[in-house]
Amino acid sequence: MAAAQKYRRRFVSFETDFEGMVANRGEVVLISHDLFAMQQASSWGYSGRLVAGTTTQLTLDRAVPFTAGQQHYVGVRFPDNTFHVQPVMYVAGETDTLTLSQPLPSAPSADPNNPVVDYLWFFGINADGPVKRMKVDSVDVLVVNEGELTALTGRGTVAAQIARLAVPCVVVTLGERGCVARRGAELFLQPAFPVDAVDTTAAGDTFCGALTARLSEHAGLADALRFASAASALACTRLGAQASIPARTDVDAWLAMQVDDPARQAALAVYCGIP
Repeated sequence: MAAAQKYRRRFVSFETDFEGMVANRGEVVLISHDLFAMQQASSWGYSGRLVAGTTTQLTLDRAVPFTAGQQHYVGVRFPDNTFHVQPVMYVAGETDTLTLSQPLPSAPSADPNNPVVDYLWFFGINADGPVKRMKVDSVDVLVVNEGELTALTGRGTVAAQIARLAVPCVVVTLGERGCVARRGAELFLQPAFPVDAVDTTAAGDTFCGALTARLSEHAGLADALRFASAASALACTRLGAQASIPARTDVDAWLAMQVDDPARQAALAVYCGIP
């Protein structure tokens, strides 16, 4: 465990007293069992919390150096645990202000539900991000968001990206668009259910929990995706995190009233690059 506090760094091993493992709100903590990856931290070696941010410009809590002739990237971890990796325009020397070549889906400083300090950033010359060395080939079902998918597989269409993952089943959440899954060579599309969202804080966790619950009941993947999407949609209509997670009976009752829209299915297929 390596804890990067505001004014000092320290490495905490298994022999370190628990006092050394105390981390306060606002500190950046990295936990890893991959010692080689820890030794190679320079490949993605700068991180912290945002001070301010629009969709195309980020102000960091520390200056970061650029290397001439290299493409640089910034990864932003949103409070809802989505992760977005974007290329950064080159600046000679060091700077604490980054201009993105591609916009983020929303402006951190304009978030009505979370302070900008809750947005974590990672900076370096690799587009892979902090999950670069994650080993996933022994996973049965992998659930990732779009940014995490890019971090694991590189860029391309969603269909091409999930084809590169050597796992039996992968599910990719695509926010308001819905989700796509691959099991073996078979693809599954599940458009998101349209709702009047008031708080998306627990959407991802609700989706994963509902998906796991249905799969543990030996439901088919298509059925599990539909159920999880419904649960996630309902969570977005309520304020809070744990308090917004719907009961099973609520999901079943709400889902029974929904009618699938072929147009949304077709639009999702186009977005994912599925013919």
